Amino acid sequence: MSKEQPVYPAVPSAPPQEIPPPYAIQNNISCVSLHESDKLRLMGFTPEEIAFVKQAISTSWSQGIQAESKYAGAYQIKLKGNPWWGQGSEAVPSRLLIAAILRHLLNMGWLLTLSTDISKKQYDKDTLFLRRTHPDPSAFICSISFNRTDRIRLIGAPPHLQSAVHDTIVRCWSKGLQDQKVYEGHPEWKLKGNPWWADSNETVQVRMFLARLIEAVERVGFVVYASVDISQGTGENNGDVDSWFLRQVRAV
Repeated sequence: MSKEQPVYPAVPSAPPQEIPPPYAIQNNISCVSLHESDKLRLMGFTPEEIAFVKQAISTSWSQGIQAESKYAGAYQIKLKGNPWWGQGSEAVPSRLLIAAILRHLLNMGWLLTLSTDISKKQYDKDTLFLRRTHPDPSAFICSISFNRTDRIRLIGAPPHLQSAVHDTIVRCWSKGLQDQKVYEGHPEWKLKGNPWWADSNETVQVRMFLARLIEAVERVGFVVYASVDISQGTGENNGDVDSWFLRQVRAV
């Protein structure tokens, strides 16, 4: 004897909606992705906007562009050198490069919406999604990088931000400051302990310290605009840590 099939109530269908044409999506959300040790792919940008990104590269990356090509619908730029290793002599220039690209994108009206890791491949890097908004011709971007197991570098920052970071390290890092120097023209602080290789109680202490650091940069007119993995992760201590890119939102 066969069982009767259950009867489910009908679900009212939604009224048909007009699907936006592809160009509407492309014009409002665009994408920048970093690949291998030296490639940058641009998706959803006009030729004029691509030219402006290339200008950012030419003014901030001294080694220049090696090749350009179309790649599965994206515009691919291969840089000379290996900026995405993010180590050694290219550590500071690579962060200046990303800051310049983000600044030029803001100049054109492309606001960062999301930086995310969407790949499980070893040595992968982040993809940046940007939304079209009002141009910001006076945008200013600098960066904080976390190096080795215990160092902070502030790259391209004005003096008042340098002072805020220094004071926060001295006051808020529980183990204290071990050393300070200028690294390739930018301030570097060596913290006591190993905050970027933390164990036990230090895992909590470092997160509390970073919370105070975020508050400190906000007090002097900056916000953490992006946290981006641009390092290959094969250098010091065989690991990589995101770099923070700070955007100035008000003058102090």
